[in-house]
Amino acid sequence: MNETEAENKNYMENAREKILSNVDIVNVISEYVALKPAGANYSARCPFHNEKTPSFMVSPIKQIFHCFGCGVGGTAIEFIERINGLNYFEALKFLADKYGIELPKYSQREQKTDSNLIDINTAALRFFKNNLKSNKFAEDYIRKRGLTDDTVVLFGVGYALDKWDALKIHLNQLGFKDEKIMEAGLIIKREDGGYYDRFRNRIIFPIFDISSKPVAFGGRVLEDNADYKYINSPETQIYHKGAMLYGLHLSKKYIMQENRVLILEGYIDLITCFQFGIKNVVATLGTALTATQIKLLSRFTKNMVMIYDGDAAGISAMARSIEKMLELDVYPDVYVIEDDMDPAELLLLKGSDYFLNKLRRPQSFFDFYIDKLIKDTDISTIKGKRFVVQEMVNILKHIRDNLVLSEYIKKMSEILIIDYKVLYSEMKKLIKSANLKNRAVENIGNIENEPKESDLKILTKTSNLELKMLALLIDTNDKNLIDKYRQLIVLEELPEPLNLIFKFIFDNDNADLQELLDYFREAAAVRRILTSISLIEKEREAVDTETLANNYMTVYVKRRLDRETKQFAGILRQNKDLVSSRIDDAANLLKKHIEEKLERLKFINQKN
Repeated sequence: MNETEAENKNYMENAREKILSNVDIVNVISEYVALKPAGANYSARCPFHNEKTPSFMVSPIKQIFHCFGCGVGGTAIEFIERINGLNYFEALKFLADKYGIELPKYSQREQKTDSNLIDINTAALRFFKNNLKSNKFAEDYIRKRGLTDDTVVLFGVGYALDKWDALKIHLNQLGFKDEKIMEAGLIIKREDGGYYDRFRNRIIFPIFDISSKPVAFGGRVLEDNADYKYINSPETQIYHKGAMLYGLHLSKKYIMQENRVLILEGYIDLITCFQFGIKNVVATLGTALTATQIKLLSRFTKNMVMIYDGDAAGISAMARSIEKMLELDVYPDVYVIEDDMDPAELLLLKGSDYFLNKLRRPQSFFDFYIDKLIKDTDISTIKGKRFVVQEMVNILKHIRDNLVLSEYIKKMSEILIIDYKVLYSEMKKLIKSANLKNRAVENIGNIENEPKESDLKILTKTSNLELKMLALLIDTNDKNLIDKYRQLIVLEELPEPLNLIFKFIFDNDNADLQELLDYFREAAAVRRILTSISLIEKEREAVDTETLANNYMTVYVKRRLDRETKQFAGILRQNKDLVSSRIDDAANLLKKHIEEKLERLKFINQKN
């Protein structure tokens, strides 16, 4: 261990000891979870996975927590690390700041955060908020956008006065120097050496880091016809645009609860969503996602939905974001707002029910792109098919997982009616001809990386029905539906990978895809099937989940009855002498068979 490593380790140990000796884990966790006494301990529903029966325990004696459902546990530091999506050092700083604990000095780490800049931004935030109350034009704009007083307060929305140096003078009066105010990005230096405010006559949206500290601001003009509607704080010591997401400080807990995040473009879109009760949201502030932002979101969920305006700029930003996501093994869904509206306008016009209904069936990124291509291309011709393949290469080239890539190629082969192996080979050639460096593609021709024959048999020779049923169960996580399918499906009749997945779901009512992947992390065949299930397109024509579920059940039962009737007919043929001589026994046998099958059909009509 070198000197720097030893210094790091010593610092962490000292900081950890000081935090844990000065905070009570019950007080820390009770701010996020409703704890109830359970003997010498406390219990609650786990905030890290969905459950109906509390399995999350907190021990005040041992100062630790543990969930017997998902297995997470640790000290107050580990809890804050996980619940807030922080790294270890950030969690230490969070607890120290919250409980007024002075950590050991370590200049190399502390130089990354300048508390003076936070103080300046906090003072500016109060100034902007007070200005909003006294400016009629600013308040009129807020009302026009449909924002309530509570929403304005929650997001700290304010107003920058229509004066050249109002903020500067205010901050100077509070004792802040011009050099530091400029370092915070709030004022700009003139050629003559003087300073003027960056934000003037604009609605102000403060930008908070994940720990809810104000690190930057965005300003919007009051007129809708302005050429440049928004200006934002520049990069500073505490603000790096490509590393932050607007609203995440408020939405992170809802993202974890929903296990899904809706990614929007702007301030108003996110704020309006929150006001309508849709809180698992973040905003990119009109730019494409960076790798850092995607990794940050992945701490909370990998289920991401891109919601962008349908204009050229929105589509372009979305495309760049999707490319980055695919490189990081995130496979997003897409919802493009119709009629040139943004999410805020859609919510105000048609309400949250309409909006949420749309989000229940978003397109996968794959379907979005290929549908768009097919709409404008004649795929009945060789030329048209080749064009679609070439265009899809530009998207799929970013996928690094061989199995996922092969599944999308399989979907393309079905849509374009091209032999899978031919398309597989052609995709390889096209990608290599473009000189693209991609781990999945470089290995695509290797035998060990191609889809295994046994897996393909399960996906092709076994009816897609069971796969669709699994996809629905995993997607909805509906206990009543799980109970119905538990009564219906005969596990022994299924191939082992499917058998194991159904059994896990039946034994664990709240199992989601990530939980399944974690549980079967060592079972390669099962994980391959799960990956395939995750790519199954939901039936677009279904009115609702219940109808779709009953359709699947009806088909399943009919298929079973047909198969068993054939088996029964075979038994009669094999025992024709018995049938002819003992007709009563044969009739009773048939009656029993029919009664058993009718019993299986009863549940189909239970809710119809």
